Amino acid sequence: MAPRLGYRPVRSVGVPLLPQRRAEHYMHMPQTAELWTAERIRALPDDGLRHEVVDGEHLVTPAPRVVHQEAVLALAARLRAHVKKHDLGNVMISPADIELDRKTLV
Repeated sequence: MAPRLGYRPVRSVGVPLLPQRRAEHYMHMPQTAELWTAERIRALPDDGLRHEVVDGEHLVTPAPRVVHQEAVLALAARLRAHVKKHDLGNVMISPADIELDRKTLV
């Protein structure tokens, strides 16, 4: 007897098993941690690390090194000249909190 559409027979050491569905199954892990908010991140003590929250997840990275800060400053200076010349807006240098929504602060 031919297997039904979407199913295929499975055998284990010669013993027939129940048909196995070929469709994809999505498994989700249960939410175990609390969701972080921009407000909670701002309430943390200053420890020299960069704290962000993206979609409720708390992310921590080390502070940038001097070479990175020098590169950012050089880029910002060139961008600022162009932006001012063409009246395009403002150029800002980090650190600056940008809150996209209650669960996202970068």
